[in-house]
Amino acid sequence: MQDIVRSSDEVPIAFERSGGGPPLIIVDGAIAYREVGPSGKLARELSHRFTVYRYDRRGRGQSGDGSNYSIQREIDDIEALIEHAGEPASLLGLSSGAVLALDAANRGLALTKVVAYEPPSLSMTAALPLRRTTANNSSGCSTPIGRVTP
Repeated sequence: MQDIVRSSDEVPIAFERSGGGPPLIIVDGAIAYREVGPSGKLARELSHRFTVYRYDRRGRGQSGDGSNYSIQREIDDIEALIEHAGEPASLLGLSSGAVLALDAANRGLALTKVVAYEPPSLSMTAALPLRRTTANNSSGCSTPIGRVTP
């Protein structure tokens, strides 16, 4: 079922919600939206454990578009969805949506977790202040990972 939330600049952001549990917002890549891309299948799989929010990023699908594009406006859109959910949410960002998810965490939005799947390049995220840490992967090797510090 489609619904609309208004971003801080009053742009309508179309979304649909499914499942039950803690909120999880899927942030699609640049050319994807609810009708085109992987978020439908992901939502079906994840809705058994989460209340999944799939939305059309501004200027795509059924969402409106502002007069000037900025990453901050996209972060505002995510914040409007979190506020609609009524509690801190997890973000699953895909491709350029992964960069937005990391930026949303860096800006201090009410988040519980962030999954960044295939961000386009490290140069896009180079401005993010990441605290370096290590984690053991399945082979037991120590692998550096970045953790966003709120």
